[in-house]
This record gives sequence, structure tokens and C-alpha cells, in this order.
Amino acid sequence: DFSREPEEWHPNRGNWHIQNGAYAQLSPNVERDGPGRLADFRSFAGSPEWTDYTVSLKTRRIGGSGGFAVIVRAMDNGSWFACHVDGSGGAWVERSYETISTRLASSSMSPLETGRWYDVAVEVRGPRLQCSLDGKPVVAVDDAYSEIAVPLMEAVANREEKTGEILLKIVNFSAQPQKAAIKLEGAGNI
Repeated sequence: DFSREPEEWHPNRGNWHIQNGAYAQLSPNVERDGPGRLADFRSFAGSPEWTDYTVSLKTRRIGGSGGFAVIVRAMDNGSWFACHVDGSGGAWVERSYETISTRLASSSMSPLETGRWYDVAVEVRGPRLQCSLDGKPVVAVDDAYSEIAVPLMEAVANREEKTGEILLKIVNFSAQPQKAAIKLEGAGNI
């Protein structure tokens, strides 16, 4: 019931208020978590002690190209599971533990329509999570607690437009030094 400001909801970031009978995030999405990364605006309800349950809601995109995420089993702001639906036609289940996120399952679907209301349900049953849109399952994972295979190394490269510099970040997840060959497509001569 969103006839008044909900006491059981706790905004983490963003400007959350009742607007036209709906709990809405009203901030323009211009905050940044890091270089080039838009911040997530979150509001939490419920308890970490909840076990098997279903979160049901209606949501709509009122502008832009983004989508939404429904967070479940949140222990805190850095440890949770989420069902994501992006605006361009992707859905996935993500696990975050102490702010390290891993995509557990993904699928394709039709892109979200701006202005259209969607019925969303996220079912949480033991280790199984399933996200449905308008009564149809869009993504699920049977064992959200399974071990995650961590790669030995990860790398990302970006070009600084103003200076032309190439920024390369390489992370070695193992306890041992690793050898690597680096090939930057489209970088020209370095």
C-alpha cells in the first residue's frame, strides 16, 4: 500500500518517494560509482532472516534505456542476490558477496517498453531463484549458492578520449605470478 510514505522501506541511495500511488525513484541517474559507471539507486525492505518467499511488484520504465533489478536475500548493501532485467532484452541472476558480483545465469527476452507496466515476481525457494515477467519465467538459477569458478586473471582496457592514452587494468586472482600475452584490438602501434 503506497498511499503514504512507507516506513518499512529504507532507501540506500536515490530520492525515493510516493508519486501517483507508486513508490518511485525520482533522482536523475547522474551519480557515479566509479569512472563511467552509473550508480544504482536502491531501496530495501524485509529481513535477512526471511527464507522461502516471493517478491511481487509492478514496475515501469518512465524514460531512458535502462531496466531494473529486484534484490533478494540481502544481508547488507554488499551481499545479496538480484534478478536484473535490462532495457534492451536481457535478464540475469547475480550474486554479490562483500561487493564482488558474479552473474549466475542469463537469458534473452523482448526489450522493455517505456511507459508500460510489468508484473514482476521473484521466487526464492531454498537455493533456487526465479524471476518472472507478466507471469512468464525469464531467468532462473537452481543453486544460487554453488561454488563460483574464479578466473586466474581478468583484464580490461579503455582509451582516454582527450589524451589518446590506453588504460589497461589486469588483476591476478591467484597467489602465484602469471604470464600473459596482451593483444589490444584496434590500438594501432603502441
